[in-house]
Amino acid sequence: MSQETATAEETEEDTSVLELWRTWYDTVGLAGVMLFMLWVRLQSRDNFIRGDEVLFSGNDAFYHFREISYTVNNWPWTMPFDPWTRYPTGTSVGQFGTLFDQLIATAALIVGLGDPSSRQVALVTLVAPAVFGALVALPVYYIVRRFHGRGTGLFAAALLALMPGTFFRRSTVGFADHHVAETLFMAIAVLATMAALGVAERELPVYEQLLDRDWDGLWRPVGHSALAGLATFLYLWVWPPGVVLVGILGVFYTVALSTDVLTGRSPEHVAQVGIVSMTVTALLSLLRIADFSFSATDPSLLQPVLALAVAGWCTSLAAAARLWDGEDLSERAYPAAVAGTIVVALGLIAVVLPSLYNTIVSQSLRAFGFGQSDTVLTIAEAQAAPGIADGFDVGTLNSFLYSQYGLAYVVALVGLVWMTFRTAYTEYRAEYVLLVVLSVFLWLMALTQTRFNYYLVLSVVVMTAWVFGHVARAMDFQDLTGRIGDIKPYQVITVVAVFMLAFAPLLPPLAATGGAAGGQPAFVVDAGDGFGPGAVAGWTGTGDWMSENTPEVGNYGDATNADEVPYYGTFGRTDDYDYPDGAYGVLSWWDYGHWITALGERPPHANPFQQNARSSSSYLQASSEERADAVLDALPAVDGGGGQLDEMTTEELRAMADGAPDDGEGVQYVVIDDQTAGEKFAAVTQWSVPPDNRARLAEQNRNPTGDNNQRLYFDRQRYQLRGQNETLPVVSDRYRETMLAKLYLRDANGLEHYRLVHESSRYSIVGGAVQPNGRVAPRTSTRLPGEGWSQDRANLSRQLDFARRQGVAVPTPRGGAFYDASLEAAVKTYERVDGATITGQVDGDAANLSVVAYVELETATGRQFAYQQGVEPDDDGSFEVTVPYATDDTVGPDDGGTNTSVTTVTDYQIKLVNSQIRGLLPTAQFPTAAETAVPETAVYDGETVSVGAVSPPDPGGNENEGNENGGDENGDNESEGSVRGWNGVTPTVDAGHAETAGTGTGPEANTGGEYAPTPVIAEPAD
Repeated sequence: MSQETATAEETEEDTSVLELWRTWYDTVGLAGVMLFMLWVRLQSRDNFIRGDEVLFSGNDAFYHFREISYTVNNWPWTMPFDPWTRYPTGTSVGQFGTLFDQLIATAALIVGLGDPSSRQVALVTLVAPAVFGALVALPVYYIVRRFHGRGTGLFAAALLALMPGTFFRRSTVGFADHHVAETLFMAIAVLATMAALGVAERELPVYEQLLDRDWDGLWRPVGHSALAGLATFLYLWVWPPGVVLVGILGVFYTVALSTDVLTGRSPEHVAQVGIVSMTVTALLSLLRIADFSFSATDPSLLQPVLALAVAGWCTSLAAAARLWDGEDLSERAYPAAVAGTIVVALGLIAVVLPSLYNTIVSQSLRAFGFGQSDTVLTIAEAQAAPGIADGFDVGTLNSFLYSQYGLAYVVALVGLVWMTFRTAYTEYRAEYVLLVVLSVFLWLMALTQTRFNYYLVLSVVVMTAWVFGHVARAMDFQDLTGRIGDIKPYQVITVVAVFMLAFAPLLPPLAATGGAAGGQPAFVVDAGDGFGPGAVAGWTGTGDWMSENTPEVGNYGDATNADEVPYYGTFGRTDDYDYPDGAYGVLSWWDYGHWITALGERPPHANPFQQNARSSSSYLQASSEERADAVLDALPAVDGGGGQLDEMTTEELRAMADGAPDDGEGVQYVVIDDQTAGEKFAAVTQWSVPPDNRARLAEQNRNPTGDNNQRLYFDRQRYQLRGQNETLPVVSDRYRETMLAKLYLRDANGLEHYRLVHESSRYSIVGGAVQPNGRVAPRTSTRLPGEGWSQDRANLSRQLDFARRQGVAVPTPRGGAFYDASLEAAVKTYERVDGATITGQVDGDAANLSVVAYVELETATGRQFAYQQGVEPDDDGSFEVTVPYATDDTVGPDDGGTNTSVTTVTDYQIKLVNSQIRGLLPTAQFPTAAETAVPETAVYDGETVSVGAVSPPDPGGNENEGNENGGDENGDNESEGSVRGWNGVTPTVDAGHAETAGTGTGPEANTGGEYAPTPVIAEPAD
């Protein structure tokens, strides 16, 4: 073989390799990017699997899992109505049971070969967000590729893969909410619309082709437009409130068609895209209508009506343009006429369809007009971006955006301005107009509600890539397959500079590694390994206990109707579900409703749809047991289960309750956690203002707003902090008199109809906290590591109680401190019962005597506490004391009762206490006049237990007889001494996800802190 032949073969081989590279480099690169995105997002998978249990992050994910499980059993249908939440009415929520759930259910059926187990469904749901997140790279790549080719498209996909902000978090394993699917399907809808616009601008379809039946000339532009309409419909199917995209497209078509007229182009080409695509969207949306109103949150008339309105608007604009051209009117007058028509049309809608007008205005303000209410602002993800919420602060906003996007957001803003001017003056493309209009609205949405940054990432990545592509084109550096020798140094320097500006802040060493760093973007490889289920891990024990130790829904009391309310049953849509006898609900703060449904398999009253948040707030703030009971009893008589209960007097509530339908058993359980009593209490006060608080605010000439209501629960008090006297914010007596505090902080001590039946094995410090940086939170919660009650826990509890009474803050080694705090179980569950009535007769002079029923109890974790209830005897010496705790546990779930995990250590002790000295000594130290057992049947049925005649104590007797470890109603039975600090305990933040906004420091939520080492608490000094 000659040298020339060998050289020719080598050249041919090199050419074939180069051609192969030219053909496939972007495909290989895109596949690599997507695999990287998937791997990064799946790193934390094992953190969500706890033995046989699969957990998710946040709370909405648990309800999606319920919807997905239903669809697996009823494929392809989704749940039309659910009585297992929003008790006592049930609910139907259009944002759940959507295409998102159907796609995951389909995947689970494939994985499970048609019959997946519940665990298989949970595992598929667990990883689904990561799959959706990786898929977003596809439409992003193709959007950018339309402008600058494959290399720049690959640049955009790679940039998306490194974005560390909201989009990244909401597309990681476990975050099984619909947010990442929204991003994916919006990107697909935008890509499809851009493709349709591109075809229209090439094919130039006009009205005459339709008249001439030129189907060959119309099929491509009409077909692409129909696909754009289908893609938009799929987005609405994923998230019905995404109808905002239809409105954005309406603005785009208005701008684009007006611009066409101004610049002398025919607007019919672009109008055809709007007419066809929006008509298709409207027709398909008609198939999914579930609510014949103009609701933005459900598949309703709003979606098809608005889409048809946009299609009709495009038709009108195109027809008006023909009129303008035929009458030879000035093009400059066209936009003015369009603006005037819009004003008139909105006025007509306001008059003819006021509900539609109000929906459009309210949803527009909520989406991109900074128009959230005080109650919406208690939702963490609905808060405005930092630097926007409390007045415009450029530095704070810049830090937030930098942590979300690095410097790419700066490049993207430059690109937005550049594209706007380029479109206006040098290179007009309808696709550019679409991107500009969409980007403006996405910026407004992301600044209005911080969660919408999972949309803004699309604009940031696309605009940054667009800038990079133009720089590369200007430097003649576009062809990544060209010869290296042809590239000049200045070209390399310029392009690399833009590349580094976009990528360097997202990579080490500039990106934060090994944990969060204030203001820095996180490196996704490190960040992806640190996610977990968060706060829900502290609720799993409560959910498991509830599902196993409370009656099935429909079987409470003497009823046997559980078969009428199957957990995955199919129920017809209704405004007020008719629950059978024996059905009951569970009251908690709205954050936890889905956990109660999914983990406890019981229907909550309030849920994370914010349904019944107001009535739950009314109950938790009730200043007496009588009012709290009246709120619960009135719920079946109120539309929607919430109503205006907070504005009614107790007597009005009682009157309403008397007329309430006999529907189920009412709310029988109340669950309160450390965060509700701590940092989330501020949110509780925003939803309702009790009558006594309204009266107090009226006396102060202040409006009954949530903020003013909240202030009534806080005061200031002098505390000794590291040797200095400081005035610190504390909760007021008004807080301590709320039903929330009486239950959670006092274990229902002194209440007649509520008993603690379970507490979690985790414990928390609940109270005020001074952080090392000096920030003070008057109400927060900090969960301790480990489980169970121990001597260390008991010592800590005594130390905190003593410090609270002495006005001393308990320091931590790193400069922080706790004050006005107590140690409580992280989650406590209470049962509402009739209560047994202990009766008797004081034998002798009953003047100045109080009759106290006292019993000592112990939780399953080993924590001991006391319950007591005191009354003044009648003039004849007779007395009645209603108590909620039983001294036996004979009524279990099979009998319609609760298998309580709280047991009595003693029988009830009846103590006759001198009223003048009661409270000066622990109740346990007073002598016992009688003892009695209280059977559980008496507690459930409201029966009477008689102790007969009891005699007052002998004045000369031993007043210190009894168990000195018992507590009194004030909890003031501890030894005196000095307060010592912590031994080697350093607080760190738990990054769990929660929904209510408040004073917590975790990302996107206010969660309590976590302690890494087990604390060794010093005993109070002698």
